[in-house]
Amino acid sequence: YLFMKWKERGMVSMINKDYFKYLIKQNKKYLILIYVVGIIIPFLTLNSLIPDPYGDFEIVRIPGMISLIYGFALSCIVPIYLFSFLQKKKSNILYFSLPIKKESLYLTTSLFSYFATILPVVIYQLITQSIVAYKMNISFGGFILTIILTIVHMFAMNTLITTITLLTQNSVDN
Repeated sequence: YLFMKWKERGMVSMINKDYFKYLIKQNKKYLILIYVVGIIIPFLTLNSLIPDPYGDFEIVRIPGMISLIYGFALSCIVPIYLFSFLQKKKSNILYFSLPIKKESLYLTTSLFSYFATILPVVIYQLITQSIVAYKMNISFGGFILTIILTIVHMFAMNTLITTITLLTQNSVDN
């Protein structure tokens, strides 16, 4: 639905596929690190499956907190890193001399930021929720609701940090 609305407004045509591919190639090491950490952390929390005195398993609390912290850290770091070219004069001149519009540059970089932050955290949540559903018989509705809340939370955080990054003039303000 969101893609259809973007297409109606002409925003899809504003996304530069070549620049998106360039961003993937340029940040391949960081993407691999982000995705690997997002996949490994849920399995590391399996060692902490000890019942608490009230009979609840810690598996519900620990991965949830780690997911929020991981998502918040990614939402803060990735947009600031991706838009760091705005604070450097040489990089600024180079990026704005590329044969793409400013709107396309900003939109493509923002889309890449969502790709680099939301997707790994959703994968993290899918793995964690699958483990929790296996251990504690959580309903499918609760499973889907948790994933949707994660996506909305990450989208809002990433958008807020991206907006602040674009409005400020130096890295310290970011």
